Amino acid sequence: MNDFFDTDNPKRLTPDKLRSFPGCEHYSDEEAPEVIASIEQLSHILMEFVTEMEQIGAYDKNGKLIEDHPVLVRRGEALFGKPKEPKKIGSKAKK
Repeated sequence: MNDFFDTDNPKRLTPDKLRSFPGCEHYSDEEAPEVIASIEQLSHILMEFVTEMEQIGAYDKNGKLIEDHPVLVRRGEALFGKPKEPKKIGSKAKK
């Protein structure tokens, strides 16, 4: 795992720093470590996801997600971004 999540890392989120954010002032010394662990877990999941997306080439040269990338489209439905319009078959397609 990344050194950022190491308990000795001086940049790691602390209970006092957590409580400095609006809406987090109420966390007790007992609750704060649980909230921090959840935030770190979510951060780790997101970092893995972004890394995988970069590895499959899901971003263009400007860092924008390629919405019609083959890995991001399943059965004609976009997994991210705007939903794809269904393909019309023939000239009398139902609306």
